[in-house]
Amino acid sequence: TTSVLVYRNERLVFERYFGAGSINALNNTRSATKTVTALVLGQAIADGALRSSEQTAFDLLPDLAPFKNDDPLKRGITLMDLATMSSALDCNDFDEHNVGNEENMYPLANWSRWVVDLPVKPDYRRNPSGRGPFSYCTGGTLLLGQIVQRAVHKPLDRYVDERLLRPLGIREPKWARSPSGEFMTGGGLELRSRDLPKLGVLIEANGNWLGKQLVPEPWIRRMQTASN
Repeated sequence: TTSVLVYRNERLVFERYFGAGSINALNNTRSATKTVTALVLGQAIADGALRSSEQTAFDLLPDLAPFKNDDPLKRGITLMDLATMSSALDCNDFDEHNVGNEENMYPLANWSRWVVDLPVKPDYRRNPSGRGPFSYCTGGTLLLGQIVQRAVHKPLDRYVDERLLRPLGIREPKWARSPSGEFMTGGGLELRSRDLPKLGVLIEANGNWLGKQLVPEPWIRRMQTASN
């Protein structure tokens, strides 16, 4: 443990650092980065850059076509499928032998190329609500970031800064990137300890920060709703 901070009533009321921790030290948020990606996806939809969360994902990546292992199941994957880790991609980070395990991605230069070329699960089926089975897939969240970047027509870090981080007073984020420069939206974003509680306060307030609605309230509620 390198830091302990407590927010109460939207104010920082307790702050202590230990060992290598300090006010300005950056912490690897690991998969908590996925929450930032989900927030930004909602903002891109609200901005009109994306039509809806039910848009088909691969139609939004024409520059990466053609895709290996192309299949109607792959073409039917939606943004929400990727966000809820319930897509047809054969991708399971909990299985070290799975073809779509994220560890197979990191030695490569282009990570999004690897994700779009993954095979699909031949036995994939959606339940009556339209959701497929859950399978932890960091590659899918990486792909969401790539889609948002293409949709907003600007570097992803700039868009995230403008629409989310700077309004929260978060000014020195450090993104992990692939060897080819892709922003890693599935993990590894580095933030100060003081920055992290702000994300929790934002979500607790249904997307409102100091009187300004940064993320639409319906999207925040949807992020917190169990999907069956």
